[in-house]
Amino acid sequence: MFAMTRTALRTARFHFGRSRKIPLLGWGTWFLIAALFPAGACAQEEAVEGLFVTVPNPITSEASNRVKEITNRAINKFKSEDAKAPGGGRKTFTIVLDFSPSNNGPSSTPDFGACYELAKHLQRLQDVNTVAFLHGEVTRHTVLPVVACRQIVMSSEAKIGDVLGDAANAQDDVDLERDTYKRIIKDRRCPAVVLKMLDPDMVVLKAKNLKDGGEWFIDQRLKDEEQKNGIGAIEPEPVVPRGKGTTLYTAKEARDLGLCQRIKESRQEVAAAYGLPPTSLREDPLMGRTPVAWRIDVNGVFTQGLAETLERRIRRAVGQNANLIILQISCAGGDTQAAREFAEFLRGLSKDDPPVMTIAYIPDKAPDTATFVALGCNAIVMKKDAVLGDFSSVVHERQGNKLVDAQPGKYQSTRDSLKGLAEAQGYSGLLAEAMLDRDLVLYQVVPRKGARKWQLVTEQDLKADKASADPQWTNELLVKPAGEFLTLKSDKAKELELAQYEVDGLPALYELYGLNPSQVRTSGPDWLEQFADFLVHPLTSFFLVMIGIVCLILELKLSGVGLPGVISAVCFILFFWSHSHVAGQFTILAILLFILGLVLIGLEVFVLPGFGVAGISGTVLVIASLALVTLDKKPETTQEWFSLGRTLATFSLSLLAAIIAAMTVAWYLPYIPYLNRVMMKSEDELDDSGEGPSPDLIQPHLAALLGAIGVAATPLRPAGKVKFGDEYLDVVAEGSFVQPGIRVQVIEIEGNRVVVKEV
Repeated sequence: MFAMTRTALRTARFHFGRSRKIPLLGWGTWFLIAALFPAGACAQEEAVEGLFVTVPNPITSEASNRVKEITNRAINKFKSEDAKAPGGGRKTFTIVLDFSPSNNGPSSTPDFGACYELAKHLQRLQDVNTVAFLHGEVTRHTVLPVVACRQIVMSSEAKIGDVLGDAANAQDDVDLERDTYKRIIKDRRCPAVVLKMLDPDMVVLKAKNLKDGGEWFIDQRLKDEEQKNGIGAIEPEPVVPRGKGTTLYTAKEARDLGLCQRIKESRQEVAAAYGLPPTSLREDPLMGRTPVAWRIDVNGVFTQGLAETLERRIRRAVGQNANLIILQISCAGGDTQAAREFAEFLRGLSKDDPPVMTIAYIPDKAPDTATFVALGCNAIVMKKDAVLGDFSSVVHERQGNKLVDAQPGKYQSTRDSLKGLAEAQGYSGLLAEAMLDRDLVLYQVVPRKGARKWQLVTEQDLKADKASADPQWTNELLVKPAGEFLTLKSDKAKELELAQYEVDGLPALYELYGLNPSQVRTSGPDWLEQFADFLVHPLTSFFLVMIGIVCLILELKLSGVGLPGVISAVCFILFFWSHSHVAGQFTILAILLFILGLVLIGLEVFVLPGFGVAGISGTVLVIASLALVTLDKKPETTQEWFSLGRTLATFSLSLLAAIIAAMTVAWYLPYIPYLNRVMMKSEDELDDSGEGPSPDLIQPHLAALLGAIGVAATPLRPAGKVKFGDEYLDVVAEGSFVQPGIRVQVIEIEGNRVVVKEV
């Protein structure tokens, strides 16, 4: 308040202190002025708003109509808002038309009619400052709408001219086009400078307009006529000689001839030169099309799975011709990296063909990850008293039951990421940096020269400017003091041009964009997402894992690949798929660990003796993979580690219960009617009726071996060969690994399958 009063007093002294008409002005009056005119109120006589529009190359009738629709809608919207604002009617609107394609190649249009229609439209715009921005070569009739603009800005590499090109137009057509160019540039351009681009034989001379003393250029052939019209001091040496090669002006030549007003290298420089807000750099992706709006709610903790769900919903809406997506943001916490990547996805929508516009609507609060999502949209609209910012979940960490400040290095990457996103979207990077930098002090200042538009500067830069011999800024206003992180309420966010609009609610937003609420569709969860939500429930996950392990053990214990194996595979596929919506980046790692664990367990059962390192490692990996797939990010706080421990305990209990259940089922299954038929059996085990082994299938010499004792000729793992007298037979060992040379006894014969055990 003190800073505002001090600045207002300084402004009051500037306006009244030296006036002889008001010799006495008491301090009471000055304080009244300070209250009525806060800092910066008198520093900027009029506010400037604007819009950048890319003009397609080449210019067709469709492209011309699209540009006209975009500009008309933007102007009407601007006038409507300006009329409602206090003291409305004092603002100006600037439209910057970018006539160069993105690859900086030539922008050239042979179609005179389409260019003429666009030029007429630009010429008729009233109370609008039209600026043509060229950062490449502009030739043929694309020149016509360029010269129809009030001002022209060129980059140092840009060129303009050569209207005729290599076209062999009829003389009547050339005369008609010349007359059209004259009408378009009337009262805006020096005719000779523009018409030279259509007439290689013209010689341009420099002269002076005797009416206002300004610099002027004439056609040498019209020298006598120009003198009668008040043009004098004509220099004999031509500034542009005869020749076709002289019909293409460089940026410097165009500026010297008064055709180009400024030389700027980028859109950012053009916006700064004309005092345009950062939002002007983001074009209207609707491009004049009738909006087809969908609303999508962004709720809960932001994870990679939520990002994938939102992307799928947006793609589904776009597939049904949506071109305007309203994201109602109410999320908080989660993975800031996933939120940053989702913001890039949103930015890419405006570059699709056709482009899609995104609006972030903040009804209450938009902390941490929600801020990333909002900055990724084309526009931010906030409900009154809503809050943008608050990264307390990032800058604080829990130590026991207390929240303490984390080391700045721990969230440096988050700060850099947020700042980069803000700058890519045309916002001030200092605002984003202040949300994650407690010590950063920000001021709002107004340049003393050039565009009278406020800027954001740090305290260090402001002190350095004040200490210089020629200060560049004035009317400083404190935005963020030291010792706190920046959060912005809706009114302040709009003032600092981070939020584009402040509304009373969602209906007001619809009205703002001319939307019929009954026609705004909502993209909610489909049946697949609802099914995934059911599967990811802790109780459902517990039973999926338990059933999967039970069936897996049964499949390993019983012969053949049958129903238990299929059920186990389905259970684990559903488990990993459903949790992939939550874990996202951890899913692939979890699946690989799970497979590795099964391989190690298989090696322990079928190859290696006993239950050692492989079996224990495999069991640990299986449990770890099941727990890993439930994570959305690396555990950092004590609470998150405890949560991971509970998950591991749950799955360990599930594994134990599954083993007990599997052993029980395996023991009683052969004796349960009907259920004992669900297992697939080999052909040797089936008789003609398919109901089991037939005694007739057991070879007589094998039947005589029951109870016989032999010596293991090879390792039994569990299959191998055993020597009975002089005969070697293929057998299967029951229980542990059997070394060669160990005595074994036949305990069971099933068809051709001989089961032995160590004696």
